[in-house]
Amino acid sequence: MTSPQPTTAWFARSVDQSLRQALLVAVAVWQAVMVWAVLTTDDIDPGRRWGVVGAHLVVATLVVPVRRGRLPFWTLLVILHCLWLADLWITPTFDGALLLACCWMGNLVYLTGAALLGRVAGSVTPVAGGAVVGVAIAVLRDDWLPANSGAYVVTAVAIVVAVRLGLPVLDRLAASADAEAERAAAERREALAARRAGLEAAEDARVMHDTIINTLGAVANGAATATPADAIRERCAADATRIRALLEGRDDVTVGELAVVGGSEGSVTVHRHGLGEDDLTRQEALLDPRVVRAISGAAREAVRNAARHAGVDSVVVETSRVGDDLVLVIQDDGVGFDGRPVPGRGLQTSVIDRIVEVGGRVVVTSAPGAGTRVRIVCPIGGGAATADPAPDATDHDAVVGNLLHRACWTWTAGVVGVGVAIEAVNRAGRLTATYAMLLIVALSGLVSWAVLRRRASLPVTVRTLLVVALCGGFVVGLAGVDYGREDVLYYQAIGITPIIAILVVTRSRPRFLTALGALAVTALAVAVVLATRTSADGAVVVVAVAPALGVGVGWWGFAALVDRVVADIAADRRRELAARVDAATRRAVLVSRRRWRVAGLRTSLELLDDLASGRVEPGDAAVRRRSGDEEQYLRQLTLLSPDAPRMGTWFARALVDARSRGVSLTVHSGDVDAPDDAVARAMGAVALAAVARAPAAGSLVVSLFPGPALIVVGSLAIVGASAEVPLPGGWTSGETTTGVQHVVEIVVDATTATGR
Repeated sequence: MTSPQPTTAWFARSVDQSLRQALLVAVAVWQAVMVWAVLTTDDIDPGRRWGVVGAHLVVATLVVPVRRGRLPFWTLLVILHCLWLADLWITPTFDGALLLACCWMGNLVYLTGAALLGRVAGSVTPVAGGAVVGVAIAVLRDDWLPANSGAYVVTAVAIVVAVRLGLPVLDRLAASADAEAERAAAERREALAARRAGLEAAEDARVMHDTIINTLGAVANGAATATPADAIRERCAADATRIRALLEGRDDVTVGELAVVGGSEGSVTVHRHGLGEDDLTRQEALLDPRVVRAISGAAREAVRNAARHAGVDSVVVETSRVGDDLVLVIQDDGVGFDGRPVPGRGLQTSVIDRIVEVGGRVVVTSAPGAGTRVRIVCPIGGGAATADPAPDATDHDAVVGNLLHRACWTWTAGVVGVGVAIEAVNRAGRLTATYAMLLIVALSGLVSWAVLRRRASLPVTVRTLLVVALCGGFVVGLAGVDYGREDVLYYQAIGITPIIAILVVTRSRPRFLTALGALAVTALAVAVVLATRTSADGAVVVVAVAPALGVGVGWWGFAALVDRVVADIAADRRRELAARVDAATRRAVLVSRRRWRVAGLRTSLELLDDLASGRVEPGDAAVRRRSGDEEQYLRQLTLLSPDAPRMGTWFARALVDARSRGVSLTVHSGDVDAPDDAVARAMGAVALAAVARAPAAGSLVVSLFPGPALIVVGSLAIVGASAEVPLPGGWTSGETTTGVQHVVEIVVDATTATGR
């Protein structure tokens, strides 16, 4: 992964960041090994010794600004090459621990450069760097063998080839995962936007119900005559303002304040108890605005229900904070009812559904003659429904696990392949124990891969065999260089690390620590045995195990980095998703509110304005009839499902046309909607054509069924309504006359309509 990834390529970014940080940490940690090797090697000039030690400490500190992006990586790479050359220059002999440490310093430089530079630079720089260092040390040291420089170049080429073959594997995995994640995010974004838009549309319908419909209903039923005229005018003016805000798409449509929770109703007196105004204001600051609107609207409607149905002149509203919940109780001592809210009406839609949608709960307690008690409970902080659903934790675990497994198998294949190539070139024609070590690693990888394809984790038996293979492979690998007494330059210290990587991906700290502990104990035992001959032999073993232990710790760190980076990027994606969902929701809500704008609310608003200004009196018989007609029309309008915005807009237009022509139109559609705008346009046109043909004072029923299928039932006058609208290929239409009724049916071919 060498090129910058787009912001949406979060999986690729996870791999990039985790790999970069793991390699840079390895560079920093290896400086400690180099310092130890320099300090424990005899026959080094003190000035050179301390100069090189200081340089290694400086390099370790430079890793920090490189990781933070404050220092270019190539600067560190140049310094590493120079320091590597200096280490070789001060090495007294070419068969000891310091030379082995220098070799693995060079291998780390190769690997880091190949992985973190661009494709071209990452291919050329390690090979060129190895060649330059090899030539330079040959010039500086008369005892340096040309074959050693050749070994450096061979190793560099092998590492570059392994990286160039391995990284594309991870790239393809990342690209595939990113594509899948983007598809899932798009689907989730659409679902969330639709869900939010549906909630907003449902709230719009409640606003209509709570304001203009209830007010006009009160006027039509004569209830308004019992309310002071000033209160009626004030209520009508407030309702008109809120409906105009809704039609204009403003966000202040349903803004509430907890300080005045419960609202006011002219026919009853509201007694508030519990939290004071300042306390309620503080609680409001902790709540999502949607929750505040829901609580305010629900409490207001509970008070209005009491005013309309309880037969009381006062209502008690009590507010309290109980633990992490805000609690409101609206209570009256009126006539009561059976305590079962009617689905789709009254308390159910205006109170219970409102609160449930924002993560709260409502308990209604009532009985005939025993009054009514409505208890509203909302969590402080907004409730679960106000936030976007968080991604399932198993998704995160699956992403991390998939990445680590792919990286593990790539590492295993790379180490074994590079190891065989290096051994075949550097010690051509010799069958060394190094091949046996690589065979042990390859078999361990194949067995683990086969087992993990069928199950999520390795059984105890396999894990035990891996630990045995790890320790045995280390001993066999040392035997390949006669335990550090010959060809130490060719020792493959990280050859056994794929076994550690396999244990790491099982994500069990005890297993990982057990494996590293067993390896350390094995190395210590070998070092003690060899140290009985010479201390230099024991030191070689210590340096030999250091890369394996370091890579093991690095793998664990890499896994932790992947875990954290995936979590961080997922959090960024959630924030990005929230912003995009908000934008999509706003567009969807505006489309949904178009239904109200085309619904012909002008006459209803004009009536409210007339009542608010006093130009007409609520007790006038003609005004009451007019109010009743408007109320019935608006109630039918609010029955259109908020989850069907496409057809809802067309049905709203049909209701407008029907009212203007004096046609009684009933719409039955539920949550069924057209699959796209083209289908909605064609079906809506058929409904409008039927309304236009229906006689004045006639009746018409329009029903929408899944499929979708549109059925219009009316008088014989609607004959030919479907013929007025050209239907796309694959659609079917039919008209049937039964007695005095005519039925028009339109069935959509969903495949043709959606283009699939």
